[in-house]
Amino acid sequence: MGFAAAMTLGEKPRLDEKVERMASEAAKRKFAPEFINRIDKTVVFRPLRREQLERILEIELTLVQQRLLETPRGHFVFRATRAAKDFLLREGTER
Repeated sequence: MGFAAAMTLGEKPRLDEKVERMASEAAKRKFAPEFINRIDKTVVFRPLRREQLERILEIELTLVQQRLLETPRGHFVFRATRAAKDFLLREGTER
């Protein structure tokens, strides 16, 4: 279960508390009390920033290149242009 909330720079600590409270209340409305009572801890995750998504994409593209180099004819070099990376980020995320 999850949702995202918009955030501005000045309201981070207060917003984190509000998001956590809202998530807890939503879970209580969605699930039976018997289930909620079995949960020891809830964790609220913040959405990844663009910079973080770009770093993850670089890691994944590096892994693709490594797999290509490990093939029997491992002479294939894989490179993605900035436009290709932007396309992958745009199509691969819900932003």
